[in-house]
Amino acid sequence: MQFTTVTLNCRAVKVEHFKNYVQVTDEREQKHTAQAVILAIPWNKVQQLEFDPRIPKAFLPPLATKSGHNPRRLITQFHLRYGKSVWAELGYSGNFLSSQPMVSGHECRMSTFCGYMLHSPEEQDDVLEDLMDALAEQFGEEMRQPLECQCSTDELSVAMHKPQTKPWHRVIWSSSSAVGTSYRSLMGGAVQSGVRAAVNALFVVRPQVVSWKDMLDERQNRTTPDGVRTGRLRGLLSRLNLYNVTFYSFFVLGLIWLLNLGYGRASAS
Repeated sequence: MQFTTVTLNCRAVKVEHFKNYVQVTDEREQKHTAQAVILAIPWNKVQQLEFDPRIPKAFLPPLATKSGHNPRRLITQFHLRYGKSVWAELGYSGNFLSSQPMVSGHECRMSTFCGYMLHSPEEQDDVLEDLMDALAEQFGEEMRQPLECQCSTDELSVAMHKPQTKPWHRVIWSSSSAVGTSYRSLMGGAVQSGVRAAVNALFVVRPQVVSWKDMLDERQNRTTPDGVRTGRLRGLLSRLNLYNVTFYSFFVLGLIWLLNLGYGRASAS
């Protein structure tokens, strides 16, 4: 790759979007010009950049709620140990699922019941009481008296914006949270998003070598099973796209027009 430089300890502050190129200004006030820009940073860091023109509303995250902040959800993991398997004596397997409140539990080992409960921060103080009410309603009042009770609460990780899979002209989004597959916010999502961003950048520079299948986040492996090789004709047809068809159609029509014009002049003379 030509014109490749790596700058350390330097932060981009402004992205100027023009018709045929993009200009990035860093904190040292140095300007960098490129045909496309890939922003492989989290979305909250993207919002710290100054864009000229501004980012369209379609790419912005949803507005905050009336309370002034996005709603948070907490998840509490519980571990309850009893003197006996109360649920087994009643003929139950121990698997438990409730929607109000959202509780999922199961027997992890003999006389031990564990699982998760989803709740809001305002319900934090009443988690154990609500849990005991739900279990007692299903398995009886003995579930209210565990010999040992362990609970731990964590904030539930949620996606605060939709996947940014569509480029904004020459600005391309790439991060683990920008992918639109089941690997979002995971390492696999970062890899998928990076591959798609590279294909989108290649589409800006040389669109004739990119097909619509290359733009997908998830696609089948290109290797053919059992060493079967595809023919040249199939390989040529697989590279066809709107750019190639349009370009070569005008090229052939123009060539025919020039040949007819030359033939007409030769006949006239």
